[in-house]
Amino acid sequence: MFVRQVLNRQYQFKTLDIALKNQITEQCQCFVSELNHRLPKESQLDLSLQIPKKVPYYHKHVLMLTPKAGDWKKWPSKIELAISFPFNLVGPLKSSLKNTNTGSSILVNELDLPGFHSSEKEIKFLVIPDMKIYTVDPSQLPQFSTFLGEGNLASSSHKLSFADYLQGSDKVNPESQEGENPGSDINLASQFKTQDFHHDLILVCGHYNRDARCGELAPLLIDKLNSIRPTLKTGIVSHVGGHKFAGNIIYYQFNGVNNKNKNNTCDVEGLWFSKVLPQNLETVLENLDQNIILQDFYRGHISYTGYK
Repeated sequence: MFVRQVLNRQYQFKTLDIALKNQITEQCQCFVSELNHRLPKESQLDLSLQIPKKVPYYHKHVLMLTPKAGDWKKWPSKIELAISFPFNLVGPLKSSLKNTNTGSSILVNELDLPGFHSSEKEIKFLVIPDMKIYTVDPSQLPQFSTFLGEGNLASSSHKLSFADYLQGSDKVNPESQEGENPGSDINLASQFKTQDFHHDLILVCGHYNRDARCGELAPLLIDKLNSIRPTLKTGIVSHVGGHKFAGNIIYYQFNGVNNKNKNNTCDVEGLWFSKVLPQNLETVLENLDQNIILQDFYRGHISYTGYK
């Protein structure tokens, strides 16, 4: 699996037409003015802020699926400090990943995704770019961590650090490759029940107890998505950064499975957007349908290809 700076699809980068931009901006300003009355003074939305053109660099995005719909409202400010099952296993998982070859470049979040939930006894993880849901017994968490992190005891010449993660995807080798470390054990995958997830997916940041801006915006964006794209998989995700630029969404575009690769890995595009509101969301998506990325709302991307 390669993590690339170059996008798999051929996109055009454009800005909004002036007339349309003025129209949308006016609508958004009215909406934000009303929403700010409900938000704390320290958490006001400000449309004048410039979006940072940088996203984290990560090899995998591991999403723990909540047991029930609406669980996103219960997430504590720091998910690692949760005390109830299964959320109390996020901290141990993240700690265990630090001892693996590529664990320091794995992003871990919780996800409330309609139709896909953990049970009272087993945890389900949606892993990108695998585009699979893994069902894991709590006792298997160490093995699952080893599998995700490509084995324990890193032997590569450069182990990606948290500093690399903070630098962003544009500061790390754009053709960084994983999965070839001698310490990895791909056979660990057979220990877990798997389900293919070959769908596009939109993650909407809605970590209310971390920041009220995303918490207030997330359900409004989900409602809008359900009305304009009812078949698109959409869910509320825990903190992904940049709350002051809410609403924040990540659009994972599934581009198919590479059958030429022995592991049948996937081509996936991760497009990050900020300052997305119900008033401009449809415009962002309509342009994406035409392979146009609107720079007015674009933060950056992470791109995966399964070719070796």
